[in-house]
Amino acid sequence: MRVALLFFFFLFVFPFSLCAQTLTQTVRGKVVDKETAEPLPGAVLVLDSLSVRSTATDAGGLFRLEQVPLGRHTLHIRMMGYQSRSLSLNPQSGKETVLTLELETAVVMKGEVVIRAGADKSKSINEMAAVSAR
Repeated sequence: MRVALLFFFFLFVFPFSLCAQTLTQTVRGKVVDKETAEPLPGAVLVLDSLSVRSTATDAGGLFRLEQVPLGRHTLHIRMMGYQSRSLSLNPQSGKETVLTLELETAVVMKGEVVIRAGADKSKSINEMAAVSAR
């Protein structure tokens, strides 16, 4: 009797407990410029959680993060020339999360650039040339 009970447990109950899945969801959306509402291709989205997932937007500014575990996460959006943005995310079961994210342009102040003309037009460019040097 005991052997039959162990056989039943390992044959029917044990495999089902191994097949347990964690619930996941898909997060998708579009990244646009805040002022012009133009799509931003190449923006990088990083999801901070127990396992880090990331993606980049396509030519139309669209992104898709699949198999995001349910629960609270932080989504970081970065793109050169724009201010980084962080967003709190809480995907729910049975409901795909659709976002429209707006990024503001970042102004970077650099030092001045000075251009000076200093070429002498009376001399040849190539001093080693014998003919047609000017």
